[in-house]
Amino acid sequence: MEYTKVLLHCDNEFYADEVSSLLEKEGIACRLHDERNDTAYSYGAHGGNLPGIEVRVNESDYERALALVKPVEEAHRQFVPWCPECGSDDVEHTVVKERRRPWGPLVLLIVLILAFLFFYKTDYLWAAIPFIAFFGAVFFFSFRTTERDMYRCRKCNHTFTRNR
Repeated sequence: MEYTKVLLHCDNEFYADEVSSLLEKEGIACRLHDERNDTAYSYGAHGGNLPGIEVRVNESDYERALALVKPVEEAHRQFVPWCPECGSDDVEHTVVKERRRPWGPLVLLIVLILAFLFFYKTDYLWAAIPFIAFFGAVFFFSFRTTERDMYRCRKCNHTFTRNR
């Protein structure tokens, strides 16, 4: 009797079906084991892994199956956001909008004030008041809104941004 070996741990049925159909197309027999429906599975008892779907192959086909699945897994990781903490692709996407002040107008205001004081001394400081007021208002009322993609893993509750 030949033993089976776990090739891959998938979080959803679609990914497991994609891998199993690829293996079967290449003539490698595989078996899917859904840990979510296994009554003997105790959550957290197996090294803290959360239940998913295991793709199992015969030990003799393991190396060849691993070579076939590796490009699929890399493509899956590239396009599907996944948690860097636990490796799950069961993540929730949110867009965070941030309002930030641009620092350019403030730096320009300080440079203009210093230049004015350097060239005209303090006798004409009252003439700088309109410049100070104008650039101060530009700085105070100007905001730049940026958007960031944030993800939260539904399994381990880790929050992260995705690097592309």
